[in-house]
Amino acid sequence: NLRYSGLTEWGPFYLQFRHTAEYYRWCEADCLFALSIALTGAALKFFNILFNRGEVMAFSSVVASLEVRFG
Repeated sequence: NLRYSGLTEWGPFYLQFRHTAEYYRWCEADCLFALSIALTGAALKFFNILFNRGEVMAFSSVVASLEVRFG
């Protein structure tokens, strides 16, 4: 059960997330969906801010933004 709240380092969570995505062969859309349900707390609030801008964001852009914010 992958969860990330923003209270710990981003790197270890994202490494586990990537391994899971590779194992299950998730596409970009699957990764974005899985990430959206894995986030809680401050990380989820930040994610919502990104999407409330009205822009269509690629998974890689979302990850880059989360890394800058919580890295």
